[in-house]
Amino acid sequence: MAFTVFAHNEPIHCGQKQQLRQLRARINKVKNWIYSQPLTEAPTIGDMMNAVNAAQNMKSRWKKIADLQRAAKVLIFVRENGITSVERLADKVTELHQRQYDLAGSVKSKERRITKLNEHLAQVDIYNQHKAVHKKYYGAPPTLPLVMLCNKSY
Repeated sequence: MAFTVFAHNEPIHCGQKQQLRQLRARINKVKNWIYSQPLTEAPTIGDMMNAVNAAQNMKSRWKKIADLQRAAKVLIFVRENGITSVERLADKVTELHQRQYDLAGSVKSKERRITKLNEHLAQVDIYNQHKAVHKKYYGAPPTLPLVMLCNKSY
């Protein structure tokens, strides 16, 4: 379970958006599973990890190594976050879910701002393209209005 943290000032790319969606889906899946488990007489984190490792005995050697590496990452994550019970795990998942939700909101607001700035830049390009015409028009002496030219009865 490697969690990627995006820097606040870096642009969000398509691949990162996909990672955010996948992270959101994983967090929701874990959250739903945790909340579906009864909290009374819940197994400890160690018991759950032992059960997962015991179920993996029938796999190939490379799969066992990959699973062991994943289990090590999970154990490091559990220790770093002080998770000792299912309740604490549920709290951590809720915290991660909220953090992901805040990140998604931040990304959306920045995307809206970037879109607006791009529109402004397009308008600046149009202005620069027609600046000479504008100067020539306002620099020319005033002429008679078109209505007066058509009437010729003045």
